[in-house]
Amino acid sequence: MGSSILGAITGGLFGIYDSYTEKRQADKAEDLAKRQAEEQRRAQQDEEQARRRAEKNGPDVSGLLSDNTSAGLGSTTLTGVGGAAVDPSRLSRGNTLLGG
Repeated sequence: MGSSILGAITGGLFGIYDSYTEKRQADKAEDLAKRQAEEQRRAQQDEEQARRRAEKNGPDVSGLLSDNTSAGLGSTTLTGVGGAAVDPSRLSRGNTLLGG
């Protein structure tokens, strides 16, 4: 009878110890996952900041496109929207957009 009580106590202690070690391992795994997620978030933020700095130093492509297409995408005048000035005192007396 004494050995069965001792066996029950020993089994109970081993069960508690196993539960304790499993919980510690689970806590360590959770902490590791949190740290990895935090590092990934920081890396993503750093990458986003670097991209924004690079874009700030680069040309404003959308602004250039909107400025150059204000007269329409088919507009190909070389002298601007108003064309070339027609001045009879110049060498060429034509009234074309290129002044020729």
